[in-house]
Amino acid sequence: MLDLHSQSEELDLLQSEEINIDLVSHSRKLTRRESIFSSGGGKPRYHHLQRSAFRVGPFSPTQIRFRSFDQLRNQGLKHDTFTLSSLVKACKSLEENEIAHGVCLRLGFGRGAFLVSGLVENYSKSGDIVSAEKCFRECLGVDNVVHTTMVCGLTFVIGALLDVKEGEHIHVYGVKMGLLSNHLNNAAMNMYVRFVKKLDVVKVFDEITDPYVVSWTERIGAASDGVEALELFKVLIFNGFEINKYTMTNVLSAISGERLLKPGKQIQGFCYRAGFFQMVSTGNALVTVYGKSGKIDDARRVFDYMICRDSVSWNSVIVGYSENGFVDQAIMLFKHMRDFSVLPNNYTMASILISFCSEH
Repeated sequence: MLDLHSQSEELDLLQSEEINIDLVSHSRKLTRRESIFSSGGGKPRYHHLQRSAFRVGPFSPTQIRFRSFDQLRNQGLKHDTFTLSSLVKACKSLEENEIAHGVCLRLGFGRGAFLVSGLVENYSKSGDIVSAEKCFRECLGVDNVVHTTMVCGLTFVIGALLDVKEGEHIHVYGVKMGLLSNHLNNAAMNMYVRFVKKLDVVKVFDEITDPYVVSWTERIGAASDGVEALELFKVLIFNGFEINKYTMTNVLSAISGERLLKPGKQIQGFCYRAGFFQMVSTGNALVTVYGKSGKIDDARRVFDYMICRDSVSWNSVIVGYSENGFVDQAIMLFKHMRDFSVLPNNYTMASILISFCSEH
C-alpha cells in the first residue's frame, strides 16, 4: 500500500477522488490512512466520502467505526451505501447488527440488496435466523448475492444446531422460502446424519436433482448397513465423481464383520492407489474395520504403516486388541501411547478393563 501510494503521488493520481478514497479505505494502518487522507490533493474541503473512508474503513476497529459514524453524522455529512456498508461490516455481535440495521432503515437504505446481504450474514452468524429472514423478505430486488447469503446463513445455523427439532424447522423454513440448493440440502443431510435420522437423509437426497460428491458422501453416511454403503460407493465411482477423504471414511465406517472383509480389503487397495491411505481419518477407519472383523494383525499393520497418528488411531487399535481378547498387547500399547503423551478416551479404558476382568 505504501509503494502504491508513492507511485500515485508521482503520477499525480491523488487528485482523483476515486483513487484517494480507495487508498484511504483499504489502508490497514491508522497512521497511514491519516497520511493519505491529509494529502487529498491539497483541497481545503474534503469530500465526505474521503472522510467516510478514513473513519469507517474496513480495517478500523468496531468501536472506532461506530463512534466515527456518529461524529460524521453530527457534522451534517450525508451517508450513503458505502459508509453504511462499512458500518454493517464492523458489527461483531447481534446487538451491534440490530443497531446498524436500524440506522440503515432510518436513513432509507435498509432494503437495498447491497446492504441486506451484509445484514443477513451478520444475523445468521449470530444465530438469529428469524431476523435474517425478515431482513431478506424486506429486501427490494433480491439478487444472487442476497439469495446466496441467505442460503449460506441457513446452512451455517443448521450446521451449528444441537437440537434436531430446530434443524427440521429451519430446513422446512428454507424449503418454504424457495431457498433450496445443494448447500442447504447437504447441510440438512449432515444434521440428520448426526442425529441418526437416516430416513430423513434418504428423503432429502432423493429430492436432489443433481447430487454431487458431498451429497453422495452424506447419503453413504446414512446407509442402513455396509452392503448398501458399498453399493452407493460403486454408483459414485461408476458415475465418475471425484472421491474425497470424507467419502472414504464414511464407506469404511459402514463396513464391519467377516462378510465384508473382502470388499474392505478392495477399498484398502483403492485407498493406496488414490493416495488416501496416508490420511489420518482413512487410516483410522481401516484400523476400525479390521479390528471389528477380528483381523487384529491387519489392523496393527495399517496402524504401523500410518505416518501420522492421532488419539483416535491409538484408541482404535487398543480397542481392537481388547475386543479380540489380546489384553496383554492392549495394555502394552496403552503404556506406549502414554509415552507419546496421547490421552485415552473412556471407551478405550472401559474396553481394557472389561477384557482384563474377563481374563482374570
